[in-house]
Amino acid sequence: MEPTIQNGDYLLVERFSLYRNKIRTYVSVFFTHFRRGDIVVAKQPRSSQNFCHILKRVRALQGDVVEYFNPRLSKSVKEFIPEEHIWLEGDNQHHSLDSRAYGPVPLSRLEYKVFCRLWPLSSFGKVYGPEGITTLKSTQDN
Repeated sequence: MEPTIQNGDYLLVERFSLYRNKIRTYVSVFFTHFRRGDIVVAKQPRSSQNFCHILKRVRALQGDVVEYFNPRLSKSVKEFIPEEHIWLEGDNQHHSLDSRAYGPVPLSRLEYKVFCRLWPLSSFGKVYGPEGITTLKSTQDN
């Protein structure tokens, strides 16, 4: 997530529970807590080990269509985000291993939502991304 979050930064996060409210389905609970542009911590999608985590920004939610450049195909690709999945991208697009490489991430892999940076004190507060990152939209919104 560099340059937005640097090695050594301390972040305040909320642990996400899919079963926090038993009356609602976990999908509806998810969409009341996460929005495009939020920063989340998730279990590494391609790892069976639960101790490998990624820190990425939410770009799209289920039902959205994302358009991105696929370097392997040397062209732009559109991808539909299926039910119970989310699209995550790093802020450093040219050096980020994210949904552009491993596809939509199952909601069950999400663990935390980042609320603010605690340290360093000079950067205390809400975490903003590079220009344009905090206003990510899916192609469905356009």
